[in-house]
Amino acid sequence: MVRCLNEELRPSFAGGRVTEIFSEEDLQEVTKQNEGTVIGIYFYRAWCTPCKKLTPVYESLADQYNTIVLLKMDGLGDLGSRFGADGYPTFVFLKNGKFLFSFDRGNENTLRQVANEPITLFT
Repeated sequence: MVRCLNEELRPSFAGGRVTEIFSEEDLQEVTKQNEGTVIGIYFYRAWCTPCKKLTPVYESLADQYNTIVLLKMDGLGDLGSRFGADGYPTFVFLKNGKFLFSFDRGNENTLRQVANEPITLFT
């Protein structure tokens, strides 16, 4: 969350684009606003070479799959630990706040395959 001149700015969560989240509270808000919708979280680091390659691919999925909400988080923090993420990049998918599946250290083909098959099964 970002604070500016004592005003709290919260991210806006909508399908069709990737939104950066910063905390468990942000994820809870997304889940509440998008009940019944698949939510993808991409844990990355700006310095991570595989992440640099996969970030544009992940972001392009937002245009293809506007029925899901795609989020990203720089770092793992408590949220990454909650889902067993221990490296970069890691992708976690949830529905109604419940864990569906995850994978890590994938490549572009893996990411596209996961997006094309399992996500459509859960939407």
